[in-house]
Amino acid sequence: MTAPLSINEITALEDWFGRAPPTKVSFIGVEETGVFMVGTRNGQAIREFRKDCPNSRG
Repeated sequence: MTAPLSINEITALEDWFGRAPPTKVSFIGVEETGVFMVGTRNGQAIREFRKDCPNSRG
């Protein structure tokens, strides 16, 4: 489990994802294994999630 994202980190995600879903999202984990996928949500979807999530209201 990871620590909850701060409001600043959530805002950064909203900005990074912008108006269109990203064409490539990658996560690098332990021992440099990675996962690559196409994004399906944009920054607006993250803003809506933050608005509806009680734990993201700072």
